[in-house]
Amino acid sequence: MNAVKPLPEIPKIKSPMPNATGEGEKQVAQGKQFLVEGRIQISHIIECNDDVFCCKVSPSSKLIAVCTNKGLVIIYRVSDGRKLHQLVDTDTRQKNLPAVTCHWINEDKLVAGYCDGKIKVWNVSNQQCLKTIEEDRTVYQTMVTPTKDALVTAGKDSDINVYDLDTLQKINTCKASPSLERMDGHRTAVYALKHHPNETWNFISGGWDDTVQFWDRRQERATKRIFGPHICGESIDIDPKEHTILTASWRRHDGIQVWDYREGTLRKTILEHPDERSSYYTAQFIGQDSFLVGGSNKNVFKVKDQKISTDLGVVSEITNGVVCSDKVRYQQTGDGINCRVAYGYSSKVAIADVADIDNHGTLISSPK
Repeated sequence: MNAVKPLPEIPKIKSPMPNATGEGEKQVAQGKQFLVEGRIQISHIIECNDDVFCCKVSPSSKLIAVCTNKGLVIIYRVSDGRKLHQLVDTDTRQKNLPAVTCHWINEDKLVAGYCDGKIKVWNVSNQQCLKTIEEDRTVYQTMVTPTKDALVTAGKDSDINVYDLDTLQKINTCKASPSLERMDGHRTAVYALKHHPNETWNFISGGWDDTVQFWDRRQERATKRIFGPHICGESIDIDPKEHTILTASWRRHDGIQVWDYREGTLRKTILEHPDERSSYYTAQFIGQDSFLVGGSNKNVFKVKDQKISTDLGVVSEITNGVVCSDKVRYQQTGDGINCRVAYGYSSKVAIADVADIDNHGTLISSPK
């Protein structure tokens, strides 16, 4: 991981830890209350004035890009939520269709995917569209590879396209065999892509067909697969140190699971109380033992301990479902990790701080 400057001081949560009845501290944002419990503290909430589909933090952790329903990609400063840039051109302004996904290429350049199939590379500082290509589908995911040589896209159909990042020329399509007797690719929409951080060619994908597929981006067919996860957002992640995959499904049972990356086998289903289960749109590892998830039905954002299936921090009673999230940055501090995170719901993106997420001294609750 790239070195980052130390986080601004993240205090221990000043509100009392919840008691046995689960009571926490009510906080107010734009006149709406929500419940904050545990080691999480809301720093500030960015009002985007339009429904949010995606939020992505820049490589420096100083900026956050937000994709909205009216086709805008808005750049905010993470530290105070100030709006800095708005990425829009004549094409997107005339069509007024959602910007669904984005991924930073570097601190001053990002790629965005749109509902009408457009994929645009933007210069952030001067708000100039550098290149545009078009796919014959709604684009659900754009992913820049860690080596910065390729762009991978997924969408409303089952194909996964691989482009040369410099030229945006298509170099491969990863897809299933025509025969339905083989499950060597997706059969329905693909909602999530995650490249292995340390492997040059390998990535995973997830979608509505209840599979996570493993790919070598040079090959046409998937190399192996996991059956089970029902993926409806950016809710898969890879931990390269532990060789594990995190999946968070849009369903009320077996929602959060951890898998062995090398074997493709289930290591653990994270236990949740039946009354606290959500249908998840977003998930991401934080550090070695923890992860964040967000979803609908219960309209909740959680930071959870992976090993003992316990909530470390929870924001609940949110007005709408949490549809996206990202890690701003985290730093090791003695026995624990302080982390700043972002999550999007309705027309808002919340910036929150989580203290000591790998320190198991005080927890909210244990699953029953």
